[in-house]
Amino acid sequence: MRRFIAALLLITAGCGGPRLTVDSDYDTATDFSKYKTWSWMPGKKPSEKDIDSLSQKRIVETIDEELPRRGLAKVAEGGDLSATYQISVVHKIEASPATVGVGYGWGPAHIGVSKTPTREYDEGTLILDLVDPKTKTLIWRGTARGTVKPDASPEERKERIRNAVGYLLEDYPPTKK
Repeated sequence: MRRFIAALLLITAGCGGPRLTVDSDYDTATDFSKYKTWSWMPGKKPSEKDIDSLSQKRIVETIDEELPRRGLAKVAEGGDLSATYQISVVHKIEASPATVGVGYGWGPAHIGVSKTPTREYDEGTLILDLVDPKTKTLIWRGTARGTVKPDASPEERKERIRNAVGYLLEDYPPTKK
């Protein structure tokens, strides 16, 4: 059943659904096996202008659930790693190039030009940073970027956040190649 749902999500994404891209970067000199616990970085929270409090709560709850699945136990404070996140929503306009076509047959040739179609949408970006609190060094960063669906139900919003955080953390901890 789980594979069916995953396949359905992929099919939906391929059929014009909201796109989601993820990326991660990390310090290759870091030994990630030494990190066993994590806590939230004190004091730093996204502002309400960037994201509403319901979405903030969903993001925090999802990160709280996902990091332990990656081998990091949550502690109230003083963890081996400090976690923090940033979020932004940007309004974008996407324009496709105009097309020109030439047709011929019996009689005169015809030339056609199409208008440049545009699409307006909001793109949300979630960045999760893991910092070594002893050295105050960023050691891992994950980024998820996707189309925001303003008409999504609360359940759909929660599922999108779950997917974004899950995919974002898919390659944590990084393995040396």
